[in-house]
Amino acid sequence: MKLVLRLLFLALMLLAIRERIVWYRLGAAAADPLTGLAGRLNAMGLRNDGPDRNGLIQVSAPGCASSFPVGLFALDGGEDARIAGLLPPDSRPLYIYLGMVEPARAPLHPVTAWLGANIAAMAGRRHTQPPRKLVMCALPAKCGALAGLDWASLSQ
Repeated sequence: MKLVLRLLFLALMLLAIRERIVWYRLGAAAADPLTGLAGRLNAMGLRNDGPDRNGLIQVSAPGCASSFPVGLFALDGGEDARIAGLLPPDSRPLYIYLGMVEPARAPLHPVTAWLGANIAAMAGRRHTQPPRKLVMCALPAKCGALAGLDWASLSQ
């Protein structure tokens, strides 16, 4: 009986060590979310100038005369007033979180999606920790071709 208890204790210790390693890797992957977002924008073929003083990335697309902002904002809607103040006139917002692209911020979807993805990451079914912020793009109304891009890839 002592041997079984010792083996069980050893297995629990090894499991705890494994979880620490997994969470260390997940934390290192999400160290700078704006740099990751800029890299994903570059992969989509969009040029960006990096974050400005408001924390927004100004993006320009081939075939579109005006640039547009892309930013990271709180999941719970606490920054909705700030978002409204930063949107350029005549723009169409897109709210992107975990593969879903919506024209308006859904009140519960980002929080419930984060909770589900966080549980999946703890269980080992997801390889990365879910982002703590949603992506918002303010697409210019003049550039209709931008709507056809894979915006869902900005937040996976």
